[in-house]
Amino acid sequence: MLVLMLVLMLVQEEIHERIQWMLGEASKDFHDRVSHLVAGEVGSRKYVVAAQLGKVIMTPEWVDTVWDSARLT
Repeated sequence: MLVLMLVLMLVQEEIHERIQWMLGEASKDFHDRVSHLVAGEVGSRKYVVAAQLGKVIMTPEWVDTVWDSARLT
C-alpha cells in the first residue's frame, strides 16, 4: 500500500510540474480560483464539488496529451 501511495504522489507531482511548465497554475486545494479539475477518479469529494459548480473536469491523461502535443510543435 505504501508503494502505491508513493507512486500516486509522484504521478500527481509530475502532473503539477507539467501544468506549471505549460504556464498553468496547479493547486492541491480546491478553491474559488480553480477553473479545471484534474481528477483520477470519478466520485471523489473534489470531483463532486467541481461537477456541482460546473467546473471543467479532465483526466491526468488529458494533461499528458496536451503536454505531448505541445512538445511536438
